[in-house]
Amino acid sequence: MKIRSVDFKTMVPLFEKAAKDNHRNAENYSPKRMRKRWEHYAEFNLVEEDGVPIAFGGVYEYSGYLVRVVDRFYLFPEYRVRYLATKGKKFGNKPGVDLMIPYQTQKYCEDYECFFSIEQRRRAGSIQGFVDQLRGYTLLEGTYYTSSSKTQNSIQHV
Repeated sequence: MKIRSVDFKTMVPLFEKAAKDNHRNAENYSPKRMRKRWEHYAEFNLVEEDGVPIAFGGVYEYSGYLVRVVDRFYLFPEYRVRYLATKGKKFGNKPGVDLMIPYQTQKYCEDYECFFSIEQRRRAGSIQGFVDQLRGYTLLEGTYYTSSSKTQNSIQHV
């Protein structure tokens, strides 16, 4: 797997595909919504394997000192079983935990305070497993709103 920085134009067809996914957050990936957020990305990355898109996500600037890594992270459905296997590394590296978070953290966390968040629907115990694999991150107690909309989907573990 390889990770690279991409521009908005490159991402439009991939956003369109993600927005059509049968997923509760699919609307978040619409090109229209992503265009509104685009100016706040310090960088947006695409993970590929042999030139085929596997996953994407960005480094979203909340302020002059705070960024969210793997913002709008998306793993294409055809790779979810292969790359989200929970029993060891049977199927290889996980694009988010093993590649994108370390890459974005190393690149941005010297100049920014970095965080990532996961919807509250996931149990804190399973999230702690992700955090344990990463260096420099701590799971905060409780849940937090991660957007000004204060909707159920914006309550997340940080």
